[in-house]
Parts: sequence; C-alpha cells; structure tokens
Amino acid sequence: MYIFTYRFSKPDEVFMFNTTDALRSVCLANKSMTFLALDSNHHYHTAKVFGINLNHFRERTAVVIYDMKSEMVHTLPKSSHVTKDTMAKLLIDFLENRAKRHLRSTADLDINFHLYQGKEKSKETIYIETLNSETFNDAVFNNTDNVVVYFYTPFCAYCQVVAHVLLKVARLMRNVKDLKFFRFNASDNDLRWHLTVQTYPSIIIFPAKKKAESYVFPYNTELTSNNLSQFILSNLLLETRLQAMVGLCSVWDSSEDYNKQLHYCLRDIKLDCDANISKSLQSYRRALIYRERNKNVTLTPIFNRLRYLKAFSLILDVTHKLNAKSMQKFSEIYNF
Repeated sequence: MYIFTYRFSKPDEVFMFNTTDALRSVCLANKSMTFLALDSNHHYHTAKVFGINLNHFRERTAVVIYDMKSEMVHTLPKSSHVTKDTMAKLLIDFLENRAKRHLRSTADLDINFHLYQGKEKSKETIYIETLNSETFNDAVFNNTDNVVVYFYTPFCAYCQVVAHVLLKVARLMRNVKDLKFFRFNASDNDLRWHLTVQTYPSIIIFPAKKKAESYVFPYNTELTSNNLSQFILSNLLLETRLQAMVGLCSVWDSSEDYNKQLHYCLRDIKLDCDANISKSLQSYRRALIYRERNKNVTLTPIFNRLRYLKAFSLILDVTHKLNAKSMQKFSEIYNF
C-alpha cells in the first residue's frame, strides 16, 4: 500500500470504522501487505505511474493499493479524508474483492497532434481526436456511429507509420457522416479487461447498432491503406459502405490518368449498387410470400433500401468528377 501524503486529515466523527475487522480480514485472507509512506511533494512522479494526479485529491494526499498479482490499482475516492477508518475500509474492500479498480486516464487530449492538412484552396483539415478512459465509452458506444479506434503507445515506433495510414483512410472517408475515427493512448489510459488489447498498434471497428460485434484488424495482415479500407468497408452497412466507396475513389485525385481511374472506380461501385438492387428485389418478393402467411411482416425496410439504391445509382450515372458539389449530392440522399 502506497500512501502519498502532504498531511493527514483529522478523524471524521461521522464515519467510524472498526479497524479490528480489517485485521481479521487480513488474517482470513492470509496475505501480507507492505505499507510505504511517500512525501507527495517530492514523489509526485511515482503517483503519476499509477495514473494518480495528486492535485485532484484532497490535501494532495492519496492512498493506493497495488496488487502485483492481478496488476490492478485501487484508491480511496478523491473527496475522501485519509484517516485510520477510511484506510481500514479500503483494505477490507480490497481483501474481500469489493474494491473498484482504478483506471488511469489522462486529461491531456492532444487533439490536433494527428492532423492532415489539405490544400489551401480546398479548406480541408482532417484530425483524429484522442480519447482517454473517461471519454472512451461515450464516444465509442454511441449506437448511431460506426467507430474506428486506433490503439497505440508512444514507445511503439511502428505505430507512427500506422498513424499516417489511418489519417489517409480517414481523409478519403471524410464524406461519411456516421463513420468516426479516434485514437487511444494505451500507455497512459486503462480500460476494462474486455476492451484491453495486447498488441500495438491495434485497430478495432465498432459498427453502428452492433457494438457487441466489434472486429479487430487481423494482426497477420499488412496494415496498408488499401487493406485497412477493405477491412472498414467489410464491417459497414450497405448504405454507409457505398458512401465510403465513393470517397475512396478520390485517391486518384492527383493522378495523371485521373479521369480514367475515376471512371473505373465509379463503374465498380455502380455494379455493386445494381447487384444490391437485384438482391433487394429478391428479398421483396420473398417478403410478399411471407406476408401472405404472416401479416406482421413489414416491407418498409426493403422499400427504404430500394429507394436509396435507386437514388444512389442515378447520381452515379451523372457523376464524372468528384468535387464538393457531387459529394454533396451523395450526402443529401444518405438520410433519404
């Protein structure tokens, strides 16, 4: 147990805890514990290793239990006074497996560190926001967004290479409104065990409306912009996937044979769109048969998809260049 102290609080008369229970729990658990008291003014950097910012604790005093076996950290609440009774309660909660795990989290969101600056005339700036332990759940488990999270550490040299690949893909798919890209510094932030990755860099996509079905970019596949794009596309719904595919066609915007490459790219999307129209019509016919047996079968989702695919196909027919105006047309029918 580490005690980072500037000064101890006076005993709280309202909260009294029987310290004998703590001694009894230690005996029953048959565990030994080492107590270390450190001056918080001189050893604040040690507290930072555990993700403890002493400036956020009452009187710059914190009590930390580090379990070496499970590599877990437990602390007193920031607003608690450090007294004999509160320390005894924390000790009992730890020995009886009731103490909550402390998750490291940094408040230094270097949002603009990961930046793609476009051409001056295009007014195009792409940045990937940095998440921490406190903001992760709200950003990732938003049920309406497809979220791609890039897990990295500053000590990973290859992570810097992958960062540029991620920025390139994020720029190409910037026209997809419900596709978000984030990064997460795993060396300074902790997540619950089921969200913790073991290898860096790691990229995980959390699909909209299917957050429990997250997918990890295969570690045995080379992390290139092409492979990453295919991975993301394969985990998107049809409507979102078509929007992203159009954005990927702009990869040839600086190519000498831009018109030729764009023609082939849009043609492939057109073929994919027409194939999905055929599949949707087949689903519609099957649904009509099922509806004769069960009146509760609804055709609305199929109608909406067919209407979207038709509008998307018509725009593809008249699109010969990808500029702000043409991209706006695709965006307008996205929530059609």
